[in-house]
Amino acid sequence: MPVRLGGAGLNASDLYLMPGNWRFTSGLRYQRATKLFRETQEARDLPSGRRTQTILELGGQYAINRQETVAVQVPLVDFHFGFGRAASPEHLDSTSATGLGDITLFYRRWINPVPYFRDSSPSWRKNLSFGFGVKLPTGNSNAKDEYTNGAGVNRRPRAVDISSQPGDGGLGFVLEFQGFQSVGQSTLFVAAAYLVNPREMNDTLSLRANLRGPANTPRDARFNSVPDQYYATVGISRAVRQARGLTASLAGKVTGTPPRDLIGGSDGYRFAGHAVSVDPGLTYTRGNDSWSVSIPITVYRFAADVEAVPLRDWTTFAPFQLNITYSHRFGQTNRATSSTKRHVR
Repeated sequence: MPVRLGGAGLNASDLYLMPGNWRFTSGLRYQRATKLFRETQEARDLPSGRRTQTILELGGQYAINRQETVAVQVPLVDFHFGFGRAASPEHLDSTSATGLGDITLFYRRWINPVPYFRDSSPSWRKNLSFGFGVKLPTGNSNAKDEYTNGAGVNRRPRAVDISSQPGDGGLGFVLEFQGFQSVGQSTLFVAAAYLVNPREMNDTLSLRANLRGPANTPRDARFNSVPDQYYATVGISRAVRQARGLTASLAGKVTGTPPRDLIGGSDGYRFAGHAVSVDPGLTYTRGNDSWSVSIPITVYRFAADVEAVPLRDWTTFAPFQLNITYSHRFGQTNRATSSTKRHVR
């Protein structure tokens, strides 16, 4: 499934910023999928596919005051797609697309103001924020590459698969929330986001239309869909006493694309389903700098049937994902943020 929701703006060692301060974040996400699934079972009757997604996400966050922040996320993508063996004369050997993805702008507001000092407010132990984002269609939704047949003969450039498109061609809206609660020496955290894409389809011919021809493709599957997406995570983190500045976390996470959108039509070619993963991570903080790494491991997957696309009841899932993040905070540090470790991933 294509990846539109990012998390670079959340992967900091602490959540709080003082008014007038800002934070730069860079995050690298990598995943490779090689197996196709129908519902929860591997689809062994289909050609083995391979999809590789590498995303460098650059983010900036600025604190307007003690409750409100604005942020921007800029993804740079490198996507590859192909089948593992020739299944027809129109065998798709390997295609790729790189470039700028869809930029997202965020506004977030904490329920309780950011405390100036650790003991000045209970919000250093718990807080909750709600956010609203706008996803701009800055990424190319009609990226093309050369297709080859089984003999390796190049064909004319055609649109790559929807999972390899840097953008989806739609103006989207993101609803999110995140929060934490300290319990003894540990911190419980939760976060969730939903991307609403009102546009039904873009103008890009789908993979099925490219391989079989538009005339041989159902009308509702000739063009790529502009689907919704979502994720949710809940977990716990704790400082490692033996290593100053090091925090370990363990979370459960679900990510997915629904077969039907919340707003607007749901026709068009799409991959639908969801994956549940266990996400262990480590974060190291030193001064205003923070480094984190996490490896969500997929433990459950479900490929949903897409009503608009006959026989489009399969998709690929990566067995794991690698996330590496670095962030730097510019400005003064208050005593609350220096001891309130973060943990929403």
